[in-house]
Amino acid sequence: MKILIIDQGNTSRAFIRQELSSVANAEFLEAQNSEEGLAAILEHQPDLVTTNLVMADNDGISFAETIRSRTSIAHIPIIVITSSLNEELVKKAFAIGSVDFFMKPFKPGELLKLVEDLFLKAETLEGMNVLVADDSSVVREIISRVLHFKGINVFEANDGAQAIQILQTNSDIDLVITDYLMPHVNGMELCQHIRKIMKNNQLPIIILTTVGDQSTVNKGIKAGANDYLTKPFSRHELLARLYNHAQLIRYHNTLQQEIEERKRREIIMDRELEQARQTQKMLLPQKLPNLPHAQIFTKFIPLEQIGGDFYNIFELGNNQFGVLVADVTGHGVSAALISFMVYGILSETHKAGTSTEVVMNLTNGFLENKLQEGKFASLIYVIYDASNQILTYTTAGHPPGIVVRSATRETFLLKTTGLFAGLFPNDLTNYGEQQFQMLPGDRLFLYTDAIIESMNEKEEIIGTPDFASFLLEHGDMPIDTLLDRVYEYGIEFSNADYEDDFTLIGIEIDTA
Repeated sequence: MKILIIDQGNTSRAFIRQELSSVANAEFLEAQNSEEGLAAILEHQPDLVTTNLVMADNDGISFAETIRSRTSIAHIPIIVITSSLNEELVKKAFAIGSVDFFMKPFKPGELLKLVEDLFLKAETLEGMNVLVADDSSVVREIISRVLHFKGINVFEANDGAQAIQILQTNSDIDLVITDYLMPHVNGMELCQHIRKIMKNNQLPIIILTTVGDQSTVNKGIKAGANDYLTKPFSRHELLARLYNHAQLIRYHNTLQQEIEERKRREIIMDRELEQARQTQKMLLPQKLPNLPHAQIFTKFIPLEQIGGDFYNIFELGNNQFGVLVADVTGHGVSAALISFMVYGILSETHKAGTSTEVVMNLTNGFLENKLQEGKFASLIYVIYDASNQILTYTTAGHPPGIVVRSATRETFLLKTTGLFAGLFPNDLTNYGEQQFQMLPGDRLFLYTDAIIESMNEKEEIIGTPDFASFLLEHGDMPIDTLLDRVYEYGIEFSNADYEDDFTLIGIEIDTA
C-alpha cells in the first residue's frame, strides 16, 4: 500500500510515517509541498495521500480540488491534517468528495485507526439504500456525494413528510439520516412516525444536530433515533457511523436468515417427530387384552413428542400374558430409535417360552455391542398366569414392581438380580427369575423411574418406599383413577412438570 505524506516539516512527516508504519505492506512516499506532491501522485499513483492544510505554495483544500479535477487520480483518498476546523472547510471538503479531515495534535493510534476505517472493504457499504432527509439542498448534496462515492444508493427528502412518503413506497431502505429542524415534519416527528406508526423498530436512524445541542440529541434518541452526528462533521465521521450500522444491519439480516432457516428446520423436524411419534404410538398396544380374573390399565406420557419409554403386553397362550416395561437412557429421537430396536428384539424373544430369565438373557444377547457407549435399557418383564394368579418376573436394572395388598395393608417389591440390558454380556449380567402369588384384590404396578425420581425444592425424591406407601394409602381408589392420581402426585411433589417419560401399568386381581 503506497502512502504519500505531504508536509513541509521533516519532523511531521517522520511522525506520520511512524504512526502508519503498522499498515500492512506500507510503502511511504514524501513531498514537502503541493508541487512535489502532485508530481509524486502522477508518477506513483499512491493508495492514500495525507497533506497538511497549510502548505508553502498552496492549501490542502485547493490541492485536493486539483487532484479531483484529474480523472486518472481523482479516486485517491485524501486526508487533510489541520489544527483547526470550521463548517466552511467541512462543506468544501464534502463538496470535493472523498476528503477527510484529521485534527492535530493527535494521540498515537488515532491516525492509524482513521486509515484502517477508510480502507474497510467497499462491499460493507456498497448497495445500501440510505434516505437523507434535510431541508437544506446543500447538506443533502454534500452527504449524497460521499455516499455515492462508496456505492450507496441515496434517496433524498426535503422534509420529514417527503421522507415518510419515500419510506412508504420503498420498503428496502436500510438507514435514515435526518436533520432535526425541518418544516412540516421535523426529525423527531419522523423518528416517532417510523417507530410508532410504521412500527419499524429495526430501521437505523441517525439524527443531525448542531454543536452543544444536547437537548436535541436527547429528544431524538427518546423519539427513536439510534445515533447522532454533530455539525460540522467530517466525511470520516459520517462513514464511520454508516460502517457501524451497516455491520449491525448485516448481522441482523444474517441472524434473521438463521432464525428463518432454524424455523424451517424445526418445522421439518417437528413433522418428522410427529411421524415418529405416530409410529411409536402404533408400537404400543392399541387395545389392552382382557385378562381372566383381572383388570389392566395403562398411562403413558412421553416427555417429548417421542421418548425412550415403552411397554407391551403379549398373549402367550394357556391363559398366560407377558407384561413388559422398558426405559431407554435419554430422551427424544436417539432414545426412541433405541426403543424401536429393543421393541423389535423383544417382539421375538418373548416367544422363547414362559421363563422371564430366558427372555431377558436372549434380549441382552441381541443388544450386546449394538448400542452406543453409555446407552442401555432397563427392563422389567412379568408373566401373569391367570389360571393360578402367579407372577413370574425378571428385572434388568429396573425399578421393582410393586404389589399392594390392601386386605392386610402390605406392599411387596418384585425385583431380581441383573444389570441393565445392553451393557454387558450374559455371563456378567446374572439375570434371575422369581415368582409371586397374587391374591384376590391384589394390585400390581409396573412403572419407569419418572415418578420415583420426582424431586422437590429440598432435593428430596419420592423414592420407591414412599411411592409404595402412596399406592397403599390410596388403595380404595379405582385403579384407573389411581393411575391419574399418581401422575398428579409427582407434579405436586416436585412443583414442576416431569423431567422424564412417564409410564405406569396397573393390574388388579378380581376379588371374586
